Amino acid sequence: MKSKFSLSIFKAVVVTAAYYALFALLSFTTSTIYNSIEFNWELSFQNLLWTYSLSNLLYVLIFASVVLLYLFRIGKVTFQLSTNWLTGDVLWGLLAIGLGHIIVGVQPYLFSNVNWDYSFTLLDGYRVPTFIKAVIVIPVLEELFFRKYLLQGVANKYNSLVGLFVSTALFSVVHLPGYQSMIIAFLGGIISGVLYIYSKRLSPSILFHITWNLLAFYG
Repeated sequence: MKSKFSLSIFKAVVVTAAYYALFALLSFTTSTIYNSIEFNWELSFQNLLWTYSLSNLLYVLIFASVVLLYLFRIGKVTFQLSTNWLTGDVLWGLLAIGLGHIIVGVQPYLFSNVNWDYSFTLLDGYRVPTFIKAVIVIPVLEELFFRKYLLQGVANKYNSLVGLFVSTALFSVVHLPGYQSMIIAFLGGIISGVLYIYSKRLSPSILFHITWNLLAFYG
């Protein structure tokens, strides 16, 4: 799990703050532009929702592009796909899928009325762009940033335990507001981080996160 780059805890906090600020800025800008447009209200409500969801997908793609540019050009992150499919990725992948089912399954037992970002209760009219955003783009991007970059970087400077705790704590903080979302995100971050540390590859963490969001999306 060793790499050339390392991160201090302070830098990890600063970079995560910048990550969160950029996401909030793009979200606010998109909402402001969308609300300033004069729509033809004769269109169906479903079509308006479709337009709104496409604009949300657009700002997430812009956000992802900026973050990926930082990770690979400035953050010195490298990413290689493993070729050990039979004994490596498949077994870890099955474990990741199972853990994804477990975290969604225990969620109702942790809180009586879960209302947070990973509960995608959406109308059919805009499920496709939201699916791309929530089940594909965000899981891959968050695993690259919080596991491959933060966990890896802090672990290289200190140790894996510190890297796991710092990256998971920051992962839970960006899922504000709401203590429920933070607790669930912290639990998911621990699982994803442990998968990354022990498998020594990022693909199980990504698969776990995709499974988690996929089940919540159709839940």
